[in-house]
Amino acid sequence: MGMEVDSTPLGVDSWQHIASATALRTALVAGAVTVALSVPFFGLVMAFIGSFLSLSISVMLPCACYLQLMGGPQKLGWEGGGGCDDAAVNGALLLMVCVWLLLRGAL
Repeated sequence: MGMEVDSTPLGVDSWQHIASATALRTALVAGAVTVALSVPFFGLVMAFIGSFLSLSISVMLPCACYLQLMGGPQKLGWEGGGGCDDAAVNGALLLMVCVWLLLRGAL
């Protein structure tokens, strides 16, 4: 009368799934520890990455969502529609300059 539920994901043997998941987690932790020990001032690097991502998410994401909801820049009457591309290029350039300054010790 009850329904049987297959607990193995996508038909994979449970031991194989557990072993691969454990190996992946161990590799990710080992990689993070290696990077943390090899990069001097790792805390500053992570703070910079966190601040850059939070700024880009809080500024660019609402604009991108608005454009998506309104049908894009062409529907709003803007010519060209290259604003998103320009913003991405400018953001990448700003990131490269900040990383360069951080590595030089100017920040």
